[in-house]
Amino acid sequence: MNEDTADAVASIESAELPREVTAQTAHPNAGRAPRVTG
Repeated sequence: MNEDTADAVASIESAELPREVTAQTAHPNAGRAPRVTG
């Protein structure tokens, strides 16, 4: 496994619990209401 793959796996594993918080940090509206556009 190369370093990039190892880093990706580590990032996924470390993000399992705060995944929602991370998503809201990246996209502040992501977790607040269902998307109705489209």
